[in-house]
Amino acid sequence: MKFKKIIILFCLSFVNFIFSQQNTILWQISSPNSSYKSFILGTNHLVQYDSIKYKKILQNFFANTSTLITELDNIKQRKAIDSIMLNRPNNNLVDAIGKNYYENLKNDNILENPNYIDKYKLSELYLKLLKSYQIKKCNISSINSKSENPYNIEDFATTYFNKNKQEIIELENLKEQLSFIENIFKNYSNKDLIDSIKKYIDILNRQKSEKCNYINDFFNGKFTYDFTRNYGAGESDAKNRNLKWLDIITSNLNKKNIFIIVGIDHLDTKDGLLELLKAKGYTINPVELKINDNKDFGLNHVIKNNNMPVNRQQKVDTIY
Repeated sequence: MKFKKIIILFCLSFVNFIFSQQNTILWQISSPNSSYKSFILGTNHLVQYDSIKYKKILQNFFANTSTLITELDNIKQRKAIDSIMLNRPNNNLVDAIGKNYYENLKNDNILENPNYIDKYKLSELYLKLLKSYQIKKCNISSINSKSENPYNIEDFATTYFNKNKQEIIELENLKEQLSFIENIFKNYSNKDLIDSIKKYIDILNRQKSEKCNYINDFFNGKFTYDFTRNYGAGESDAKNRNLKWLDIITSNLNKKNIFIIVGIDHLDTKDGLLELLKAKGYTINPVELKINDNKDFGLNHVIKNNNMPVNRQQKVDTIY
């Protein structure tokens, strides 16, 4: 009986270990036809780089990678967005939502960057307010309020690779991303969007922050996946986006060491990039972002356990 209990406890421990490994946001991609080691990271676009607890691990991966693949080079594209906005006609937003709601949008507590409120399309404004809601609800801004480095993970990565003259490959261009946003809202009427915009302004005016487990998990490099679920009928655009990105990723995987950064939702489900890569014959293994109490961030642990090319390691200085 005692032996049986030991076996059960061992099995439970093993299952818990496997489960904890599967909850990581970082995965290694390998192929039997190539000696290159590549990695894919699921990010949360709202979280600033300065807040996460595994910065040094990521910097070491960047230093040992020849190419970054990311959704967009955000820093470069922000300049393009500025140009687009400056050349757009005004949207007559005050007439659409009313003077009181319009004045509320000029408040930094409501909208992260109110400079272009007279230029945004209704769909773009709705997404901006949704982002503000998530930031305020989960207290992300106050967590990072003392940070001098207003980068999320992909911003930091593109800055790092640009500084070190390493290759950056974008999975889509700005026009394609704006088109994707338009498609999300193609069945929404202007009235639907205006009602939603007003609703979020009202919510943001009274929103109190709360503990958001998914954000706290992300700070620690964790995410809860559901690889048994398929995308729903309304998510066909997201699925097609993943399939397009898959072609770009696989065309580069056997040529060099690559670090890939995409939104974490693109890794999840049966239609996510992890399962799509498996279907293409690639081996996907979880990489534990082990965060030690002594602040060394488990750096040697990650290098050793993922066969990173030690001879290419270099001292990683802060780029700020």
